Amino acid sequence: MSIRKSGSSISSLKPTKIEAGIFALPEILPERTQVLLDIRSCTAILLNQEREGSTPLLHFCQLTPSAARVFRALLKAYPQHCPYQTLFAALYPASLTTPSPVWEQYVRPIRRALRHLAPVLRAFGLEVVSLRGHGYLLAPAARVSDISTRQEKEVG
Repeated sequence: MSIRKSGSSISSLKPTKIEAGIFALPEILPERTQVLLDIRSCTAILLNQEREGSTPLLHFCQLTPSAARVFRALLKAYPQHCPYQTLFAALYPASLTTPSPVWEQYVRPIRRALRHLAPVLRAFGLEVVSLRGHGYLLAPAARVSDISTRQEKEVG
């Protein structure tokens, strides 16, 4: 809600559209850890609510507008993958009138937004996994120790 002041009195109250959401990601983030995403301010906040009454901020990240819209689509789709069509519609809501079978032409802007989103996801312990021909999926970020252990198993 925004308040306009005229002199010392309030002349009108106008509700504003809230474009923020809080997302819990079971199986990816710890139980009391959530992502707060505000599309208007293009910010993502990782919160941890371990104790009642306290909301410690773990990470605060500024996003590009396109990265914020793509992140929201991925968060809404979780735990399922987010199809290319949905990601493209998040970037260009008015331009998606008729679905096209050739999505390769639309993947470039999605990849660009994901490239801007990658550092934020890493800070939150997340990554995006590409599902060839289908879309993208939020997943826990692979740790360096996990990668080296996996490589050792493949070699041995």
